[in-house]
Amino acid sequence: MRWINLSVAVVVIAASLAGTSAGSLGSRSVANERQERDQKEPKTDKDRLQGGWTARTVIENGTEAARPEDCRVVFKGDRFTIHAGAEMKGSFKIDPATNPKVIDLRMTDGPEKGQTVEGIYKLAAKELRICFAKPGTTDRPTDFVSKQGMERVLIVLKRD
Repeated sequence: MRWINLSVAVVVIAASLAGTSAGSLGSRSVANERQERDQKEPKTDKDRLQGGWTARTVIENGTEAARPEDCRVVFKGDRFTIHAGAEMKGSFKIDPATNPKVIDLRMTDGPEKGQTVEGIYKLAAKELRICFAKPGTTDRPTDFVSKQGMERVLIVLKRD
């Protein structure tokens, strides 16, 4: 009888230890999955901008502008490259705390070399809108509108 009670006690202890271990592993697995997902998901707008974006629409002074078929912007670190016929390169800074969010593109290569383009941006999962004052003007846009005489360009891009 003592052996049976001892055997039952061992089985109960083993089962509860197995349940605790499995439960801990299950919790650890869920926590690990959550941590991996959080590490993969970009936290900041700067992180979310990284990579390639293809232009869907370019509106200049209220008129849809002709654009090369492969018109795109690539953000890498603090740098960008615009492929739009001529290649333009530079650095960018953003301020996501403002409303609307602010982006400045400092041109270091290309036709606008030496100029800073001041704009605003709106970033969604697969879409990026940038509205900027044409180089040489000083008024940063306050809305995503480009009408005749405004000297603004509105670009709608989709993630590659």
